[in-house]
Amino acid sequence: MLDANDCTPVVIQKRLILLLGLPNFKPVHADIVRAALAHYAQGMDFGDALHLTLSSVDEAVMTSDKSFVRTAAKLAVSPL
Repeated sequence: MLDANDCTPVVIQKRLILLLGLPNFKPVHADIVRAALAHYAQGMDFGDALHLTLSSVDEAVMTSDKSFVRTAAKLAVSPL
């Protein structure tokens, strides 16, 4: 049984990475999810991290979310 202390972004990232490593679990964009989880574990909101990694073919990401912009700048991440 998990309690709230077990559900930190780093713990969630590690457990989802284990899930992605299962031989019979083949999500379509596993590499993108792994990259998003890495940003999430560093402090970015998971939705923002997923949006950022999904935009890998773009030159820029347009957003009015100031928190997203600050966190991305702090982590020095941009579309991959």
